[in-house]
Amino acid sequence: MTRLGYLGPEGTFSHIAAKLYLSRCGLDATLVPLGTFTELLAEYSTSNIDLVILPLENSIEGEVTQVLDTVTQLENGSIIDEVVVPIHHALMGKPGTVLADIHHVGSHPQPLAQCQNTIRDLCGTVVLRPYSSTAAAAKKLVAFIKSGDIYTDGDLAVIGHPNLAEIYGLTILADHVEDNSTNKTRFGVIGSVEPAPTGNDKTSLAFTAMDEPGALSTILTIVAESGVNLSKINSRPLKSELGDYLFYIDLEGHSQDDSLGPVLEAIKSKSLFFKRLGSYPKDHP
Repeated sequence: MTRLGYLGPEGTFSHIAAKLYLSRCGLDATLVPLGTFTELLAEYSTSNIDLVILPLENSIEGEVTQVLDTVTQLENGSIIDEVVVPIHHALMGKPGTVLADIHHVGSHPQPLAQCQNTIRDLCGTVVLRPYSSTAAAAKKLVAFIKSGDIYTDGDLAVIGHPNLAEIYGLTILADHVEDNSTNKTRFGVIGSVEPAPTGNDKTSLAFTAMDEPGALSTILTIVAESGVNLSKINSRPLKSELGDYLFYIDLEGHSQDDSLGPVLEAIKSKSLFFKRLGSYPKDHP
């Protein structure tokens, strides 16, 4: 049976995205929770899991750079699908806790950033405590409760999907605590078998432009004159010399489309480094 890895434990947004993906595809698979992005991709690279679902970007906080950097280095896989998940956060704590008790709020760094204004409006000045995932923060609170730790007085609350309250026996102290109600996260599914064109696809690339005047402008002109829509562009430092960048772009279309194939070859010819990260169906929630 297919094994699909996600950033666990149960109840994370990655878990929700994984279940949405399987439901949409009608795929029967075993869900495998793992603790970090690095662990997920290591398990995939050694064929212990068949697919991986990872957050690529958030509509508020932008790209998940650690994931993009690692996917760029993958040798045996590409992005084969995407799942866009509306992000709805709740603030949860020990049963009996009230908002005035809260002095520490734990979650993954992205939700902490996405909810910080609302949390401070509700609780005043709090310490934001990062964890590897929203569910990991919930599990830590449960462990505090069971051990009789100082946090059992209600001092700690967690941010995550409301279903964490049911899974881990917590109380929802405030719902819809996201600062922006249109918040969404785009997840990418990593696999070894690229899907055929659907007529509603996108292609993701990573490249570095040649070290010559106007090199990036030349690449963008190639795209513009082709009539292919450039839907996203982003840059990351190469972590070598100051001013050296790796560019990420999304183009509408599939690499097998007659209109896009020549554009990809032209971009490659003007790049020092070029990698197609995947051609896959677009998701419009």
